[in-house]
Amino acid sequence: MIMEDTCNPKCHKWKKFKKNCPFYLETTWIKAGENVPRLVRDCAPKRTVFMLMDLIPRVDASQRASEQARNGASAIVAELAGLAGGKQIPEIGP
Repeated sequence: MIMEDTCNPKCHKWKKFKKNCPFYLETTWIKAGENVPRLVRDCAPKRTVFMLMDLIPRVDASQRASEQARNGASAIVAELAGLAGGKQIPEIGP
């Protein structure tokens, strides 16, 4: 994820609101393996877009994995139902 300041004087919101921008956000990040915190000055809408760009592929991959697991389980259940229907294995009852 990009951890650079996204709030700057080039922003049209910055020009309109100056120091009182309603979208201004300060966050502190500590990089893995480092002990020095870094203050990041952000424009909340821009930071949200960056975070979504990082999150969406993860959610897609998680959904694909879930669908593959569901399809595998469905195939196993269908196979077991076929075997039980042909009386090749005893039915499991309550």
